[in-house]
Amino acid sequence: MGSIEAGWNAFTTGDYAQAEAIFTALLTDPAHAGEGHHLARFGLGYVWAYTGRFSKARSVYQALLHDARARGDGWAAHRAQHQVGMVERLAGDWPAAQACFEAERQMIEALGCPDLPVSVNAYELGTVALHLGQPGRAKGWLDLCLETAACTTDRVALGCAHRALGDWHDVQGEATAATVQWRAAEAAFLAAGDSQAIADLQGRLNRIERA
Repeated sequence: MGSIEAGWNAFTTGDYAQAEAIFTALLTDPAHAGEGHHLARFGLGYVWAYTGRFSKARSVYQALLHDARARGDGWAAHRAQHQVGMVERLAGDWPAAQACFEAERQMIEALGCPDLPVSVNAYELGTVALHLGQPGRAKGWLDLCLETAACTTDRVALGCAHRALGDWHDVQGEATAATVQWRAAEAAFLAAGDSQAIADLQGRLNRIERA
């Protein structure tokens, strides 16, 4: 049948069909009732979002958000709200994504503004604002993203912050500043052992070098 870990391993290697099969099977397994079913639903939402089944993904995360609110679990609620925003971003509804992440920001404030959730939320708000043609607003969020990521031990979060700031400079036509940020991101992802993120950055750096 597999496990939650096996489902995520399949997902991260791009085997979405296998990930979906594992998460779906876990939902029918009484041995994984409770938290196991919750995690399987969460994983299934990712699979649906990344395979373009946005309505199904949106529904599962909205249901998880409703459940979290009913339990009074603010942490689970903000995570589910974040995933609703992710679905809207992947679906290309940028204004809806922005509204979702703004709502999540308020949830995080109510939780005391811990650094990692603030950083991840600011990353999304900055990325969406940049896409919507709001460079000043985007820069403010991405500076906050880097500032808070640097206060954590999460090298992936730090890499994402530097990468996003590099993207911001790239959009502004500032190739040198973009390269500096992307190189910092590369170092952070290397420390985290994230080979996929490093390969993605190499594409950005190669494009700059060829320009």
